[in-house]
Formats: sequence, structure tokens, C-alpha cells
Amino acid sequence: MLSKYIIALILIVVIAVAALIIYFTLVPVPGPLPAWNAGGTWTGSLSMVDIGPPNCTYSGTATLNLTQNGNNVTGTLNVTNFHIINQPNPNVACDQGKSPFQFKMHGVVNSTSISLIDNYSLNYTGSMTSSLMTLQVLRMPPPSSGGKQCVEYCGFKQTFKLTRQ
Repeated sequence: MLSKYIIALILIVVIAVAALIIYFTLVPVPGPLPAWNAGGTWTGSLSMVDIGPPNCTYSGTATLNLTQNGNNVTGTLNVTNFHIINQPNPNVACDQGKSPFQFKMHGVVNSTSISLIDNYSLNYTGSMTSSLMTLQVLRMPPPSSGGKQCVEYCGFKQTFKLTRQ
């Protein structure tokens, strides 16, 4: 009599395992979170600071136009009204720059993060919501040979704060 109960129990376990296998085979597993729609026009401010002498700070206006296909984006970044806002050492000239500048962009949007590369191979990384985007660029010079230290114009850090239009 005990063998009938064991056989019934084994049969129940086999049916349950088969049902689970069928369920997990037919039910799709959700993938990564979809990207925000980054396509469109984003405008806002640009701030930039030199890393190393002359330690100048700059400001400007930025417009980012993006087209999105899946998680891939392409577009242009336009910078206007780029100007010096602080020149701490009057004996060392700041880079005057000549705006407007235009950069071709391509990159990827994942969930709430964005990563772009411009036509000069600078990497822009940041975060976004449906209406706000923040991008940062950090450019450091390659290590110098012979142990020489960078004396001036050693790199820069840029921050873009943009709003969807």
C-alpha cells in the first residue's frame, strides 16, 4: 500500500516540474529597462574649467539635437556665446575660443543614463529624465614622457545642464 502513495507522490512531483518547465519556457523574461526618449532638442548652459594653469573658467550656451533609434542616438551639439568668466592669473592668457562650435555626436541611451562621443573622440557621460539632461566631459592629457609635469593647459572639465524643448 505504501508503494501506491510513493508512486502517486512521484507522479505529482513530475507533473509539477513539467508544468514549471512549460511555464518558464513560454513566459518571456523581462529585459532591461527601456531607454528614455532622448530624441529632440535640448538647450541649456555649458560651464568649463581648465585643469592646471591658467585655471580659467568659461561659460556658454549649448543646444543638443538628437535623433534616437532604439537605444542609439546621433545628432549635433552647438555651443554659442562661449566666453571667459574668470581669469585668475592675468599673466597667463586664457584660451579665447571662437564660438559658435558644432560637434557631431553619436552614442547610447540606457534607462536614465546617456553616453555620447563627439567627432573629436571626447566622451560625454551623464544622466537624464524625460525633461532634464546633465552631461560631463573630462579631458586629461596623456601621461608625458620623461616624467615632465604639465605646466599649462593640462586639460578641462565641462558640464552641460540641458532642458528638453
